[in-house]
Amino acid sequence: MIIIEPTKKNHEHLQVNAAFINLILATGIKDVAFYAEEEYGIQLKRLLGETKFKWHSIRVRGSARKFDYPLHLVQQIQSILTALSAPNADGKAVVLSIDPLARLFFSILFNFRFRRAEIYMFYHGELEYLERCTTAAQLVFFKMPLWANIKFRSDRVKNIVLSEGIKDELNSRGNKGLLESFLLPYSFSNVEATQKSKVGLFVVGLPGVAAARKGSHHVFELADSLAYRESEIEFRIIGRNDMLEKTPPIHRVKIVSQKAGLSVEEYEKNMHEIDIALYLYGTDSYLLTASGAVFDAIRFEKPIVALRNAFFDELWAVAGDIGVLCNSVEEIAVTIEVFSKDRQRLSLYAENMGRAKKELETIYRQSVKKIFFCSPDK
Repeated sequence: MIIIEPTKKNHEHLQVNAAFINLILATGIKDVAFYAEEEYGIQLKRLLGETKFKWHSIRVRGSARKFDYPLHLVQQIQSILTALSAPNADGKAVVLSIDPLARLFFSILFNFRFRRAEIYMFYHGELEYLERCTTAAQLVFFKMPLWANIKFRSDRVKNIVLSEGIKDELNSRGNKGLLESFLLPYSFSNVEATQKSKVGLFVVGLPGVAAARKGSHHVFELADSLAYRESEIEFRIIGRNDMLEKTPPIHRVKIVSQKAGLSVEEYEKNMHEIDIALYLYGTDSYLLTASGAVFDAIRFEKPIVALRNAFFDELWAVAGDIGVLCNSVEEIAVTIEVFSKDRQRLSLYAENMGRAKKELETIYRQSVKKIFFCSPDK
């Protein structure tokens, strides 16, 4: 099997991609070749430890500016063609990420040139453009190619979305293509969960990307509303901050995020130090995408407090009671204050997190067998 990551650099999707490779290797496949940018491949090997897979370096341009976007697309297609032209590329190939327009060109080319291979293409955050499309460029380069790809039918090109709910949502909008659902792959085995002291500062973490479209700006309202309560509560934005220019100096909001994101070590250090993980995604958010940052909370066994939406409802149905879902920001404020005064409750959710990890690992293994090897669920 060939696995290709033609767009990611630094730490992007690192945990997700490492988990997926581990799941594939756990099936007993011995001949796995992974194509990625050089430094990205080194970090993956460090994360996976002694796991054995063949790694090949390809050029990845990273985030594209407007004037060199065509080169960005060509580079992605060229990287995939290089991998598929390898001598052992007659079986299955998995593309972990690719821009919509490059995906469309490649899908057409693939049907004419690579007759012997099967290809699986993951959809990630780019599906957001089906929801939010504000410019003509986004319409031409993202939304229209996305719909063309999703409706594209081929027995040898399979599109994979990251939850059953996303698959159902796309089908309800008239999807005619071949879709498979695979719950966002994640590895829970490479970190030791830590529970904090039951006294002292109560730290509420916002992991992942902080952005207005993710509702992150509501943290300042929460900090302000809880500033004069009895409990000592700190809010901590952890990860990548897309709101740096709009971040006001609010009491008890600690910014440990950067525009380019944190190192793995710094991110994990802060995740260990929080008491709960907070997600402020809107009620109509994540209909078509899955949040890796939420799985970080499960990985570190940090109870989740979030606004209720379809994504969290589906996760709760699979993982069980791993926190509290609220119907408003005001209800979240009350929940945080209750937890800060009664931390014993958190240990119960943490225990559920441990059980959820095992359940999710089982679901992942079943999905790998079903989608990639046509084996029945066991």
